[in-house]
Amino acid sequence: MVIVIYGHQQAEFAAAIYSCLLHNIPYIPVDCIYPQERLKEICQLASAPYYYDVATRQFIATDVTEQALVEQDLAYIMFTSGSTGKPKGVQIGRESLWHFMKWVRQDFALPEVPVLMNHAVFSFALSDSTAGKSGNQRAYRAECERGYRRSLAVTICPI
Repeated sequence: MVIVIYGHQQAEFAAAIYSCLLHNIPYIPVDCIYPQERLKEICQLASAPYYYDVATRQFIATDVTEQALVEQDLAYIMFTSGSTGKPKGVQIGRESLWHFMKWVRQDFALPEVPVLMNHAVFSFALSDSTAGKSGNQRAYRAECERGYRRSLAVTICPI
């Protein structure tokens, strides 16, 4: 089973992600800034019978039949923007997430007690921010990426 987590930048969203990771439950972050139709479409594509609404702290039935996941060591699924049609899910394994967290801890000077604030939405694929062709674009995006990843690391590093 996969859990769709629906919300925005609340601390409870980070807590829901952390809970899923602790219990080996793959999750899909969906931000509530997108139309409700996107949530429904992602629940259907992922065969998710429920989604967790962070604002109401409730599981909501989707009327979708659950299907077993093929990938067994999955951490989360990040859906693309859907700019070419339907959104597509990119599966991120637990080992990849672990290596990402180690990289953040090694390469960024996180304080002893990090603070979660001013971060990209949880449903935003940070790796997308590194694509760019010109030197100016790359420098700008790398600067933004450092800031976002530092904030994201606050969410996932304590695992």
